[in-house]
Amino acid sequence: MHSDLTTLAARAVALHDQAEESRATAREMHRRAASADWRSVAGSTFAARLGRLGLEHQQAAGALDEAATALEEHVRAVEHTGTLIAAAERWVTSLAATAADDGVLPGLLRHLPSAGSPDWLDVAARLRAQGW
Repeated sequence: MHSDLTTLAARAVALHDQAEESRATAREMHRRAASADWRSVAGSTFAARLGRLGLEHQQAAGALDEAATALEEHVRAVEHTGTLIAAAERWVTSLAATAADDGVLPGLLRHLPSAGSPDWLDVAARLRAQGW
């Protein structure tokens, strides 16, 4: 899973980079439209078209940044959930070891989830609800 998150984080960086490239293109188009010395109907049409294309590049840059931000938020959420799972797994396995030493083994501790499973969160919540 870590390599998947690394790939997503890298993709977010790439999307931000693409957004900046699109903004640079938009600036260049607006600069060219403003500096066009071509004074005619065709020249005006050309400048207007460059302005519209520049605006489209600006809008695309915004959409790329939004997508990158969504990926970054997703990566953070998955990392946070992984941290919660790891903490629950450590707590439950520690509790299981202590309960086994004391000769008290709650039914929930007889069949534990596999390492890293989100089910650790459910087991920990049930144990806490039972006062453990």
